[in-house]
Amino acid sequence: MNRLAIFAHYDRDNLVDEYVWYLLDSLKEVPSSIVFVTASEISQDGVTRLGEICANVILRENAGYDFASWKTGIQAMVNIADFDELVVCNDSVYGPFYPLPDIFNIMSQKDCDFWAMTDSYEIAYHLQSYFL
Repeated sequence: MNRLAIFAHYDRDNLVDEYVWYLLDSLKEVPSSIVFVTASEISQDGVTRLGEICANVILRENAGYDFASWKTGIQAMVNIADFDELVVCNDSVYGPFYPLPDIFNIMSQKDCDFWAMTDSYEIAYHLQSYFL
């Protein structure tokens, strides 16, 4: 399975916090490539460290929320058609608390076009967008 993950990041202090590094380290076990898109002005050291985990690191203006980051990441991938699955996620949660490969293995056996880690009935039923 050839998976691409587009990871949306924002930090008002222009940092990549430790919980984000943990999530990225866990995430790299699942997709073939991670594109990290940040709306923060992270340091060159942060960009260098991200480059060790991610296939691409993109810095963009802080407008449009996560959806604009995902759009930017998708548009940057000229070979997007080479991927079988697309994962879009962000840094708004802590975790994972269970191994991501196990979750992806379980979900690969389901008959569905897309899925999310969690759903919600707040206001109206929806899949929560922090991990789709």
